[in-house]
Amino acid sequence: MDETARRVLALLDADAPEDLGAIREIRLRAGRPLTVTDERGERLLGAPRTDAEIEAAADALTRHSLYAREEELEGGYLALEGGCRAGVCGRWTDGRVRGITSICIRLARAVTGCADGCMSYLYAQGRPVSALTLSPPGLGKTTLLRDMARQLSNGTRWGAGVNVAVADERRELGGSGTLDLGARTDILEGCGKAEALSMLVRTMRPDVIVTDELGREGDALAVREAIRCGAAVIASAHADSLGAAFGRRVLKALLEERLFERIILLAGGVGRIQAIYDGGGEPLFEAKEI
Repeated sequence: MDETARRVLALLDADAPEDLGAIREIRLRAGRPLTVTDERGERLLGAPRTDAEIEAAADALTRHSLYAREEELEGGYLALEGGCRAGVCGRWTDGRVRGITSICIRLARAVTGCADGCMSYLYAQGRPVSALTLSPPGLGKTTLLRDMARQLSNGTRWGAGVNVAVADERRELGGSGTLDLGARTDILEGCGKAEALSMLVRTMRPDVIVTDELGREGDALAVREAIRCGAAVIASAHADSLGAAFGRRVLKALLEERLFERIILLAGGVGRIQAIYDGGGEPLFEAKEI
């Protein structure tokens, strides 16, 4: 169990067994024990939490600034230290979550080298190409993007280091400067993706823009504009197959226009690649065993 997980559990007033591995997720639900997920699965810890304990946990996680986080609560999440994020549920009132009764904490971690299996596909004639990474939630898209950004920024055997700009809307990719995204990387935090991509193209002269979880029409428009302005875009989205991605309205036009030259489908586990396709959906790599 790493130090970030220990700090989070301490804030939640939870005693964790020493045999826990690399923790990926911590969940609190009113009336239920705390749930911890590591590489071996879920484990229940302690007695059921009361409503008051859930609210106190949310306050502790934000260093007692919970209700100063209006904008984040409107989006149903809280940005935590070190690139961690807590999704929250409860009572929706006045345009945001109040009376929090559930918290899902996703622990950020940098896994150096987890993108090694796909880096050779991210270049054409020595220059980075646009790529979209797909998977259901929780299979390591954000972790993979971090290592892609780091390697593209520092340079690899397939290409020299380039200027990378990260649109980090929820402060997950860079962890507010605590996670290594490379020597030539600039990070714009807390700004909506569509506005951030437009701003970065205008002001930072990026060769590559990295952003997480495309989900809105405005995101797609901004990606299209950034690519047409000459920047490669490395992004992620929720989908469990290439067909499912084409079924999402936000992604369909981008894929039909072949704006992404590579499409990477993840299997279970950080850095495990199920398939890599070209912009037309033709397989370039398919794993023999998942």
